[in-house]
Amino acid sequence: MKKDTQQSPSKLTLELVMSAQLGNREAIDVLVRECHLSIMKVVNQSFRQNRNSVSCELADFEQEAKLHFIQAIASYNVNRFTPGGFVNYCLQKVTWRLKDFARLERKHLPYEVLEDFNDVLESDELDVPCFVIKKVQGVLALKSKRDRTIWYEKFTNGYIDHQCLNKKYGIKRNHCLKIIRGINDEIIKQCA
Repeated sequence: MKKDTQQSPSKLTLELVMSAQLGNREAIDVLVRECHLSIMKVVNQSFRQNRNSVSCELADFEQEAKLHFIQAIASYNVNRFTPGGFVNYCLQKVTWRLKDFARLERKHLPYEVLEDFNDVLESDELDVPCFVIKKVQGVLALKSKRDRTIWYEKFTNGYIDHQCLNKKYGIKRNHCLKIIRGINDEIIKQCA
């Protein structure tokens, strides 16, 4: 009878985790590779939730996730080890850190305003106080480019070409109106 020389997956994972916690780079690489699909699932979900409000790319989120996954390996309590528990622990830590990462990126977003918008706001025809201009720019800087474009088009033209926006962004008339109302409400709150 041939003796089974292969280790059980849970024992192998426990040994890998313990080895990774001691600083074995190969063990860390194996754990990251084994959990790559799960990590990418969390990365894609976080990126989808934040893609309109941060200036980062998917690769930035992936890099942050892998970095925090490795940190989670180091902080994991091996005395309470189960394969599923280990992966869930690490992924939960990654999820929290990606939320923090997105918050930090939103906080440091540059004020990206459409070029013509400053000219329109600061023209003599409108007679808009300077503090209002700053508040409007602040609100718009936190919005996605699509939302800013929709609001800007309504602000400057008084109407929206819904067919054009539907082709470009795939959104309907009612959604455009919700975006405009939402931005206007935020501007009113900021200026009040």
